[in-house]
Amino acid sequence: MISFVNTESFEIPTVPRGKGGKKINITALKEFWTGIGDYAGQRGCYVFSMRAGRGEKPWYVGKASRQTFSIECFASHKVGIYNDVLGELKGIPRLTFVIPNRERGAWPMATIDEVEEYLIGYAASRNPKIANKRKLPHQKWTIQGVVPASRGAPSSDAASFKKLMGI
Repeated sequence: MISFVNTESFEIPTVPRGKGGKKINITALKEFWTGIGDYAGQRGCYVFSMRAGRGEKPWYVGKASRQTFSIECFASHKVGIYNDVLGELKGIPRLTFVIPNRERGAWPMATIDEVEEYLIGYAASRNPKIANKRKLPHQKWTIQGVVPASRGAPSSDAASFKKLMGI
């Protein structure tokens, strides 16, 4: 079994946007990578999120299986997705990594793909407006108070079930 570990979430540098809001500060990304440790050369999954108030919400889940995080996370089409979110919302953009534990050998690309798909589904249940279009589950069902996540406190039965299932 391949085990993954998640990192803390790291603040992504931004600059003010002309008509309000903000956008990714492309020129500060080299400093971003040197400031967060050894993650630039790693592979795995990543979650772009926004922190506002006391919470953090996922907006995009991606994977870096063929290329490293430093190449994949801020590719031009990803920056466009992030900037769309930043233009609409207030908050602080963050990036969290989910990395396979491995000492040597090939990166587990198929497993990274599987973890990405799982994380997209989970993120979509937390945020129905997630920016992912690919691999987004098209569920025609719900479990009331459990999946997808809803506002307000769940019933005690729903809360117990969520705890039981680790949701």
